Amino acid sequence: LAVAELEAALVGEPSHRGAALALATLLVDDEPDRAEALVLPHRPDPAAERVLARLAIARGGGGDLDTLAERASGGDDDAALIAWGDALAAAGRPEEACAALLAAVTLGGPMRDEARAHLVRLLDLLEDPGAAADWRRRLARALF
Repeated sequence: LAVAELEAALVGEPSHRGAALALATLLVDDEPDRAEALVLPHRPDPAAERVLARLAIARGGGGDLDTLAERASGGDDDAALIAWGDALAAAGRPEEACAALLAAVTLGGPMRDEARAHLVRLLDLLEDPGAAADWRRRLARALF
């Protein structure tokens, strides 16, 4: 019902920021391309950026968790740690995802900046501001 109401609101006013962002939030899992199209005109609005971060995590989080865990278990493969972190985030396990991505940053390998970007995107989605602040401090220590 909410989707239909938001779609109706957008028919009446296609550029309505609130309706577009609310509908995009509801469509992230089922219609990611449509969700992205709805929020792009509203960048750099923080709500639009959060939807885009959720989309990026969901898109990057594909793969079998067991296989990815095995690849990342050595702790010395930054690409494997990033893939593992993305998969954990997509599976709704943000704390574990943050740990995997921070481990990739700490390695200091060629994908350090990519790992940092993935972690920052994930931190923007954490519901607990205290946890996000803690992970940001950890990230800062790892970088400097």
